[in-house]
Amino acid sequence: MPYIFDRILVCMACLILLGCRDEFIFESGDPEPVLVVEGHFVSGSEVAFRLRESAPAFSGARLDQKINGAVARLYINDVLFGSVPQNSDGYYVQKVPLKSGDKVELVIRKDEYPLVTCRDQMPTEIDVLSVDSTRTIGQTLGMRMRFRDPVGMNFYELHVNVLIHEYTDFDGEQPTDSVLVSIPARFSSANKIFFSENNLLRTIPGFHFFSDQFIDDEIYDLDIGVNLDMSDSEKILSKPRAVVLNFRNVTESHFTTLSGLLLNNGVYGGPFSHASNVEDNVAGGLGFMQYYWDQTDTLLLIP
Repeated sequence: MPYIFDRILVCMACLILLGCRDEFIFESGDPEPVLVVEGHFVSGSEVAFRLRESAPAFSGARLDQKINGAVARLYINDVLFGSVPQNSDGYYVQKVPLKSGDKVELVIRKDEYPLVTCRDQMPTEIDVLSVDSTRTIGQTLGMRMRFRDPVGMNFYELHVNVLIHEYTDFDGEQPTDSVLVSIPARFSSANKIFFSENNLLRTIPGFHFFSDQFIDDEIYDLDIGVNLDMSDSEKILSKPRAVVLNFRNVTESHFTTLSGLLLNNGVYGGPFSHASNVEDNVAGGLGFMQYYWDQTDTLLLIP
């Protein structure tokens, strides 16, 4: 009897499968286009952004598109600061002395699109106390950045670039002229706190981000190893001249949007290999608005 019962179950499963459709039609009406905002608020510096139109599903976005003539008004601590004008390159830029803790709001109007709002609070200023080299192993330069971690939850980005001469003119094989260029450098940390060192993610040259969730000390030493090997470049380069560290304290919305974008677009196996939502920080539209305080330090290298 168990044998007959198993045969019956197999037959029923086959009938169910035969009744399944082998053609799936994905029905999706394209939503009305909205504004896509890409830009930043930088403490003590500026607000700058560009606008383009959202693209229908399964069609290529026009990344070079620029929407002109929008009306953008900037509010700081609920007080109108003024309009953000558009420059000749199509970007909207306004110099503004933003401070830590300022509440900022950007309201963008363009007749045929829904109203767009970008709102956040500028992050706390942080102190980078020192940047030093430690030791060099092969082509990897050891560096230590000591900084003061403010009270409360903080979110950080670290950008590392190498300054190097690119040779542009030659007399035979002898270079006669060059220009100084900045190239994103691959780097890692023995501290094991970089979110972007998640095994799912592809390594992005010149960039890592992390929070202070596992930082207990007010004064923290971040050790990194910077890869100075540029031999895989298609350009003809000199030896590296300097390493530039740009350290940023970013807002939680900035961090959440960035991590969601990477987990959906920068993972091994494609966007469906990891369950993650992208929570953008642009209300009424799409895009990514960055909010950060930053400090840049340069370490000169001995030729």
